[in-house]
Amino acid sequence: MVHQRGRTFLVSEQPLTIVEVSERGRSLLDQARRTSELAGLSSAERRFLGRLRELGLVEFRPGPPEPPPAVSIVVPVRDRAEQLAACLESLERLRHPPDRLQVIVVDDGSVVPISARAGVRVLRMDKPLGPAAARNAGARQATGDVLAFLDSDCGAEPDWLEELLPEFADPEVAAVGGRVRPARERTWLERYEAVRSPLDLGWRYARVRPRHPVSYLVTANLLVRRSDFELLGGFDPDLRCGEDVDLAWRLVEAGRRVVYQPRGAVRHGHRPRLGEFLTTRADYAASEAPLLRRHPGCGRFVGVSPGLGTFVAGGLAALLGGPPALAAAGTLALAIEAGGVARMLGRAGLPASTALAAATRAQAWGLYHPARQLARYAVLPAALLCLLAPRRSRARLLLGLGAALVAPSVVDWHRLRPGLSLGHHVLAQLLDDGAYQVGTLRGCLRERTLAPLAVELRVSRRSLAPPERRRFAPPAPRRSR
Repeated sequence: MVHQRGRTFLVSEQPLTIVEVSERGRSLLDQARRTSELAGLSSAERRFLGRLRELGLVEFRPGPPEPPPAVSIVVPVRDRAEQLAACLESLERLRHPPDRLQVIVVDDGSVVPISARAGVRVLRMDKPLGPAAARNAGARQATGDVLAFLDSDCGAEPDWLEELLPEFADPEVAAVGGRVRPARERTWLERYEAVRSPLDLGWRYARVRPRHPVSYLVTANLLVRRSDFELLGGFDPDLRCGEDVDLAWRLVEAGRRVVYQPRGAVRHGHRPRLGEFLTTRADYAASEAPLLRRHPGCGRFVGVSPGLGTFVAGGLAALLGGPPALAAAGTLALAIEAGGVARMLGRAGLPASTALAAATRAQAWGLYHPARQLARYAVLPAALLCLLAPRRSRARLLLGLGAALVAPSVVDWHRLRPGLSLGHHVLAQLLDDGAYQVGTLRGCLRERTLAPLAVELRVSRRSLAPPERRRFAPPAPRRSR
């Protein structure tokens, strides 16, 4: 929160978001920060705080539901008896009334039939049908109002349900997912997974929507209203991977709200061996093709501002043999654009130092995101184009491509602070991206589509336009008659 000449601004740097709030709004925000949980708010005040919460500008937690809802936990398993035992042991420590809790284990055709402790219902499938079908089978036997899905190689924190269930106080919320943290960090791959796992969706609350910072939820940690789950027919059993993404997107398409609350965490045993790590990443990537067949409007996009476009074009021209002045001109254009953004933010009322820092970070993110997309999806075609270039430019282009691949990894190592060396982090991320590209191509061939490789280019002029002068304010309270 920034105060400047009697005005109050809320600033978030990733992504760059600046909102001015009224005096009444500031008072309500101060109250939210003091109490953390607000039980006596009107629906209009909740909507006001909820919008700021979605923008990452305030933390607002609904009060706990009374009485606690009945919850059915569904755990699919196949040949993981030891991991399942640890998972079920963690459920015994949940802070939730036992009489409001049902645990269902679905044995998806294990070689040795699974057994469980007393009080846990075990469903035995005659042959493996896949995790989606197994979860659907468990859901059909559930009696709770809320279905909680947990993987057999995960352990729930004692406050797992306690932190996630309050989100259902909003009747528009159909599903909520929580954070997936590492169970251990012994090997260099496990330490990399601790900061770059696709199961861990970050530390900030978010509304889940396609093409947004948090665009999906994972069944390793997912709660869904049973009524919504049944209305949509559950998970798609034809998807052996990505069925959780598909369900979240179908809920959003149906007009329901899906949210991510990182406070409700589980611990996941990441794959410590390189072969398992690479196979898992490739499997995740292969699911993009069938997902985009089902949801064609949910593909990738890259936003480019005029300054960024000039910077990239100038750098590429210089690598192709053009004069170095082209690269310098691109750098100058990017700096001028950042300065212009900072100047406009200053005119809107932000302190000069805050405005300059916010504009600089926004431009840095604008460089980082396309580079990560290149590393994740397009290294192989980009390398092929470099090799087909004239011989005099080939070495420079390959060097530039290498820098574009490594630089985001170095940035990630600096901002995420993993417990491993820079070299190990860069190596793990290169292996991660390589396996993902192989899996993406495999999915494209299997589904006969190039949708996962397509990217929408959005040229944005927003950075050249003055900031929106809309003030956020809660509604005025009604006067008693």
